Amino acid sequence: MLGVLAETVVNYMFELDDISPPGESDNTLSNRIRILKHEGMLPCEIDDILYALRTKRNIAVHEGYDSVEDCQTLLEMGLLY
Repeated sequence: MLGVLAETVVNYMFELDDISPPGESDNTLSNRIRILKHEGMLPCEIDDILYALRTKRNIAVHEGYDSVEDCQTLLEMGLLY
């Protein structure tokens, strides 16, 4: 669910700031985050949180990884900002 939250936040930023998303083949969360960072819209701390959420979500989805400790850490990171 935290990965979905990260994706939703990034998508809203594109929509609300009227930024065109990358082309269909490049329209990944990673690329959308990179664009927002390049546009100066993501402080390093938020970029770090989004990166952590994205990478852990990918590991969980593709490798079946689950860790209560990682989840707690990611929740705490998300609550900081």
